[in-house]
Amino acid sequence: MKSLIRPAEKADVDALYTFVLGYKDRYPRLRLHTNHGYDMLETMVTVGRHYTMLSTVEDRIAGALLAATTDHIWAEGMGSQILFWVSRVPGDGRILLRRYRQWVMGRRTTICVAGFCPDLVMDPRAWQLAERVGFERRGGSYLHYN
Repeated sequence: MKSLIRPAEKADVDALYTFVLGYKDRYPRLRLHTNHGYDMLETMVTVGRHYTMLSTVEDRIAGALLAATTDHIWAEGMGSQILFWVSRVPGDGRILLRRYRQWVMGRRTTICVAGFCPDLVMDPRAWQLAERVGFERRGGSYLHYN
């Protein structure tokens, strides 16, 4: 299966929202807020400070890494938090995470910290991958300090 890793575009928002919703059943206690979720994805794709990268196979989304970048609550600079990281193509999860870290490193003057808190149903191999890619385990989080 040959995949293409590429930035998400505005034309991808419908398919990306459908892809993300495919994982909502993992969180049965959370109520779906469709308008907010769709609008949030559209903002993330169109506003340059966020990171939205896709893995596609035959023009269909097979993976994504979505990170929101906002002002840090107490430190100088911004924080970038991975909100969604999934890949159905072996090896693409590593590529998505590595490219995200490179993107963060290229923004040393604006992003002071980036990372994620592992999901409860996340494959533990992903945590090991995060450390190999260069994220440090800090408590329950995996972080990269710029």
